[in-house]
Amino acid sequence: HQTLRATIDWSYNLLTEEEKTLLRSLTVFSGGWTLEAAESVCCEDGSVPVGRSGVDILDLLTQLVDKSLVNTYDSRYRMLETTRQYAREKLFDTGEGKAAHDNHLAYFLDLAEQTDKKSHGPEQVEWMERLEKELDNLRAALDWSVSDQKTESALRLLCALSWTWGVRDHFSEVEGWFEKIRALPGVGDDEGELRGLPV
Repeated sequence: HQTLRATIDWSYNLLTEEEKTLLRSLTVFSGGWTLEAAESVCCEDGSVPVGRSGVDILDLLTQLVDKSLVNTYDSRYRMLETTRQYAREKLFDTGEGKAAHDNHLAYFLDLAEQTDKKSHGPEQVEWMERLEKELDNLRAALDWSVSDQKTESALRLLCALSWTWGVRDHFSEVEGWFEKIRALPGVGDDEGELRGLPV
């Protein structure tokens, strides 16, 4: 374990500051991510790593892939869990963790709400399949919203997911998340009915 960590530490120290920033930010993803998601979550304006300027995310991702710190398969990117755990420690050591998780939550809340609107029309299958691929990220976003006591975001996200997750046989999971959310500050006994969620 110490040898593996030393190897990752050596690789990390060889990165540019922009590469380090991006690698740390990518650890908020669970189960992989798309280029679009990385551009939104890890950037201030969709093309630049948080706190940096003049660097393209795709170029940086390619550099991280070339250095074997990120893998790519079928239009998605992934990170080995050992690398992710190491870089995640760095994320919080640098004080960037909260902002990165807030960006991740905002992105997947928007995706869930878009899908909720599109899932009753002709693009239903396409959007529901896209949401299913992001199942781990949606769970991570819900977990962050609950642990950081973001009551409104947690309710909005679960409400947006409740129909599609029910169709995909995740209804018991919706109920489980609702039990966690209803314990948050500001959630009344009738909040679930107001939001159309199971009580």
